[in-house]
This record gives sequence, structure tokens and C-alpha cells, in this order.
Amino acid sequence: MAATTQKFGQDTFERLRSLRNATEVSEFLEEHDLGWEYLGQNGNNAGTVRMGSDPGEALTERITNAVDAVIERKVEETGIEPDTPREAVQELFGIPEGGLEELSNQEVRELAENIVVRMKESGVEDESLPTIEIRDQGIGQQPDDFPTTFAGLHEDNKITTHYLIGKYGQGGSNTFDFAKYSIILSRSADGGDIGWTIVYFDERLDEEEEYKEGVFKYVTMPDGSIPRIDGDAVSDWTGSLVRLIEYQATGFERQLGPWKSIYQLGTKALFGSIFPFLVEDHRLERYDWDDIEDRPVRGSRSRLNTSSLVDETRKFKEVDLGELGSVKINCWIIYKKGMSRTDLRRKIDEFGKSTEPIVFTLSGQVHNREDKRFFEKTGFSYLKDRIIIEIDCENLSRKGSRIFSSTRNTSSNRDEYREIKEKILKTLDNDEELERINEEYRRRILNEQTDDESEEISQELAKLLQTFTQDDDGNQGTGTNGGNPGPSPGPGPGPKPKPKPVNNLKDTPTYVKITNSADPLKAKQGRRMRVKVEVDAVDEFESDGRGEILIGFGDMDDVLTFSSVTQLKDGRKTFQVEVDEDAELERTGEVTVVAEWDNGRLTTARDVEIVEPPKRQRGGRQSPEGPQTIPVSEDDDETIDTLGWDESNVAEYRPSDSGPGEVYVSLFNQNVKPILEKVEGGDRVLTRYRKQYVMYMAYLEVLRKQDETDTEDTASEEYQIREMNRVARVLMQALAKEVDPGDL
Repeated sequence: MAATTQKFGQDTFERLRSLRNATEVSEFLEEHDLGWEYLGQNGNNAGTVRMGSDPGEALTERITNAVDAVIERKVEETGIEPDTPREAVQELFGIPEGGLEELSNQEVRELAENIVVRMKESGVEDESLPTIEIRDQGIGQQPDDFPTTFAGLHEDNKITTHYLIGKYGQGGSNTFDFAKYSIILSRSADGGDIGWTIVYFDERLDEEEEYKEGVFKYVTMPDGSIPRIDGDAVSDWTGSLVRLIEYQATGFERQLGPWKSIYQLGTKALFGSIFPFLVEDHRLERYDWDDIEDRPVRGSRSRLNTSSLVDETRKFKEVDLGELGSVKINCWIIYKKGMSRTDLRRKIDEFGKSTEPIVFTLSGQVHNREDKRFFEKTGFSYLKDRIIIEIDCENLSRKGSRIFSSTRNTSSNRDEYREIKEKILKTLDNDEELERINEEYRRRILNEQTDDESEEISQELAKLLQTFTQDDDGNQGTGTNGGNPGPSPGPGPGPKPKPKPVNNLKDTPTYVKITNSADPLKAKQGRRMRVKVEVDAVDEFESDGRGEILIGFGDMDDVLTFSSVTQLKDGRKTFQVEVDEDAELERTGEVTVVAEWDNGRLTTARDVEIVEPPKRQRGGRQSPEGPQTIPVSEDDDETIDTLGWDESNVAEYRPSDSGPGEVYVSLFNQNVKPILEKVEGGDRVLTRYRKQYVMYMAYLEVLRKQDETDTEDTASEEYQIREMNRVARVLMQALAKEVDPGDL
């Protein structure tokens, strides 16, 4: 298409950058003799543009496009073509392998100034309809390339460029659906004129032929070419600007901060961001500010790694998925003494979603989320309400990466995805450190709740379970898992101590050893074996790529398979090894661990023997004893904080690895406390009602939890709480019959 000779000047350039709302854009278009073309050269393009329904996720795609543009410019300037987006930012911009948290604030800000997202005043009353501007110092585009880039759909501009985040080449176009108009200006890094266009949606209501749907169009010159601004008139401007007029920003429209802002949106959506960007708020009059506010966005992973709210971390360097590739797992446990359940949820919501705390990321961007019921399957019930987990999928194979769809934030319903989730769960469930942390949180509660009343109720509960839980033949008493419930186990032996850090860590190690106590190592058929390693090397030995610590199985490699490995931390790391279920019993061999670096190598080896796994009791980890029952009153601050409860909670059964677990029953529940306060007859009557209520509520909760475990479909947390409150009110009222409901 031959370009027109007409060029616009600097006044048009400034005018386009100043248009605030739909009225002003409409007036601008009426002032000029312009043409139009279908977006993507497709007269039926609405479905493609509207492939996503979330304006926040669409805006994130537009920011990702800006990151790609900045990378592309650097590639063109240096001639270096990295293999992945993360390698690109490391090689081209000097970002450390450990990520943005290893940079100073000033270094992050300098990088972030390459991409600036501005919240601008649209002039309309509704705060949720600002004008949003994305400005990047990237490679830019020549005007003639607009039809296949900014105004294109289904183009293959990125599919073969492995160092770019984008893959499908159209994610950013979803923003057109949420803006009244979208103004685009761009100039190639090679120079030349500045191209511009405006994208809008035409309802097609005034045409002779009746259409079922409108169409997205973009502005051209009358001859169909892209409008351009004379490059000589604006000599010091390169890169691209996308100005989204009256953008639907519900959920992130507020001023910069941790709640409902564009800062929070970017932090959560680009969870493991590989490149920072700057957000600015220019709405001075609306908020009565004197100056523009700005903040660099570096992603939740970087923030979590430096946050005082993180009590414990656990990181797995590699989880092997066979032909699907591998993933990394990062876990953060949020805790602060005195934090209420509401505050805990709010803090988790600053980094992700408290209802969906497990995120799957690719090149730092969230592609899918799982709710906390995914983690509950591990049995670590004391961590489920305070853990955030990132599954880093950058090392998936091509087959493995098929689990993600082109719309982001969803996963394809494929067997590969189910297989990946299963292996992740096995890795988490088999981790000794997470088990220790879970036990530590359990002890925080039990140390405060071991009085005589709790013990008495626990014994009564065990009898109740034995009496009313029968098998199909009428045989009595299986307790929680098929044995005699016996007496309450009490608080148990306590969690395993946290391994002590290795002393005198060095840049390169002088020794490496396997520290498992069993000799030879016991590899149980069909199970996972942990191989615990100690090495006197600093964490950076591996994290900075100075060396590697590897595991080998010699002639046992037909029955022993590497599964996962944690990051080196304080001189320790743990390998998980899959043992073939058909491995020959009493077969012996050797496991070797090697530490390697440029000019050195250390090895250590231990004998290993294939053994028969212990037979498991029905009911998984639970023992034949009845669970301990713990009443929770409103002054039990530590218990309430650890459980994350408020007045809406009723009861919660938490199984344990070391015993049948505990059942917590609230005495300050919104439906129970008012009835207890009205009970007359003295301490004995009140104590009797309270004990009966706790015992029966605990019994119902154990049965509910067992039924939930055996059922594929689990009711939502909100529904469960509502139903449990209904049961609590009925039960308490039935026990305290003398209390008139009308007096409550």
C-alpha cells in the first residue's frame, strides 16, 4: 500500500498525547479527513479482540508487550540473541540470576523507567474510567508495519522469537475492548516518521445491512495508509505509546497502593516479573495532590523474598516431570503474631489471592491459579491458610507448556496438567521441612490448650466415634481410621527440630556428605526416598551458577529416578528419589552425590537397599487414636491467630502426621456465644453445656472432614461456614433448651 505524502506536525503529536476522553477524541476525528480499516483486516474481529473478559489481565498483556519491545531493541543494538526471556534480561540488562531483589532500589528504578504506565485523568466523574497510558522505550514500529503489528490479529511476529515473553502476538489487542478509544503512536528505533492510529469499536447500527455484531476498526488516511507525523518535527522521541481512553479499570482504579490499584495489579499478575516497570498517577486534582506519585513494580516474588511478613520459606530447585520438562517450586509462609484472620487474608491478597494462593508462572507472568484445596491434599492443614506457592514453569518442555492456553490465567484441561499437579503434590507432601513447619504451627496452638477439660472432651469424643462408627457388619468402633480410639494422645512429641545451619560456609566447598541416619539408605518400593545432603558452600555456589550439586544412582538407575531437589540453603539441600514399585527386594547399590565447579569436584556415596514399604492404615496418616479436642475461647489470642479464625468460624479438624490430629471448636462463634451467655444455673450447668456442645460439634466436624476427603467435589468455604453456623446454632439451642431464642 503506497503511503500518502501528507504528514502531520508537532501540534498533532502533542494533541494526540493530550486527548483525555471519548468526547475529545471524537472531536479530533471530526476535524480531520481520515479513513479506516478493519482491525486485523477482518470484518468479523469482535470475537478475537474479546478473547479475554478481564480488563486487568488485558492491561497486563499490554505491559508484557512493552517488555518485549524493550528486549527487542536491546537485541538489535547488541546483536545478542538469548534463548529465553529470563536469559535475555540477564545478558542484556545485567539482572542477576537471583532476580530483581538482588538489585538496589535505584537500579530497579533505572530499569523501570524503560516502561512507564500512567494513570491519567479522563475528565469523567467515574473514578473507574481513567485514561491509561503505556509508554515504552522499546524497538518501536515503522508506520507501514502498523497493519501487522499494532493493528494486526493472529500474526506470527513472536512465535519463533524465543527470547520474547509473548507467543501468540495478540494478547495486548484485548485492551481495545475495554477502552472507548485507543490511541497508538510509535517510532522505530531506526528513526523515520512517527506512525499513529486510533482504534475504536463501530456498533454498525447505522448501516443499511443489519449486522449481528459490531467491528473493531483503526484510523487510516483516506488512501488506506497509516497516518504519520514528520520525524524532523519531533526528533527526540522513539519507542511506543498506547493511550487507552476511559479504560474500564474497575478493581484497580484507586491511587497507588496495595489495594485496588494498578500497582497491586502489576505486582500480582506479573508475580515473578523478569523486568520492572514504573507506575505513575497523574490525577492531581481528583486526589488533591501537589505532585505525581510513582512506584516501581517488581512482582510478588521479589517482594515476598524481602518481606518481614514471611515467617518461613521453602524452595525446590527442580521437580522432574519426565518428558514434560521440569518446574521449580517456591513456598512462602505468612505469619505475624497478633494478626487476625481478616488481616492475614488481606496480607496474602497483597501478593496474590488468598482464595487461590497457588500460581503457575511462565517468564514471571501468572498463567493459572489453583485454590487452597489443591494444597490441602498434602495434609499440612496448619499451613493451608497462610502459604503462597509459585510453580515456576519456565523449564517445561514444548509438550509440557501445552497446558497453558493463549488467554493466560487458565490451563488447558489436559492429562499433562493433571500429571504435573500430581507430581507437585507428591513433592510437597513428601517434604520433611514442610512437615516440620506444619508441626511447629500445630505446637503453637497445643502448648496453650492442654488443660483437663480438653482431655476429658477428647476421651468422650473417642468413645462417641467408637460407639457410632460401625462397619457394614455392625462391628463396633473404628474411631477415625479403623482401630480402637484409645485415650487422647495429648500434644504429641512435638515437631522435629529445624536443621542447624552448616558453619564456615565457603565460596567453593571442601566437603559434601549424605546425612541420612539410616545405613544403608532405605529405598521403599513405590515410595519416595529423601537423600539429605550437607555441603560447606554458600547458597550462591548454586544460585549464581558457580557450580552444581548432582545425584547419581549407578547401576540402580533402572529402579531409582530423580524426582526433585530443593535449593541449597545454609549448607543443606534435599533430593527426592522415586523408587520403582517393582524393584527387587533386598537389591543393593550405591547413591552418589557430586559437587562440581570449574576447577574442582567432590563426591560422596552411600549404600542403598530396596526394602518393603510399611503397610498403611485405612485413613492415610491417622492413627487408631481419637483426635484431641480443643475448645477455643475469645481470649485464646495465639490459637485464634494461628488458626486465622473470626466469629464466623465454628470448628476445624486438622489431621496430623504424628497422630490422629486435633479438632478445634469455637466458643466465641457468633451463634454460640450469645446462647452460652444466657445460660443460668451456675458453673456446673454452663460447663456441662459447653462440654457437650464441644464434643458433639467435634464429632460432626470429624465426620464432615472424612466425608469431604472421600468426595471429589468439595463445597465452597463460604457455603461450609454458613452450613456449620446453622448446625452450631441448632445444636447449642437444643442443649440449652431453657434459653429463649427471643432473648438473643
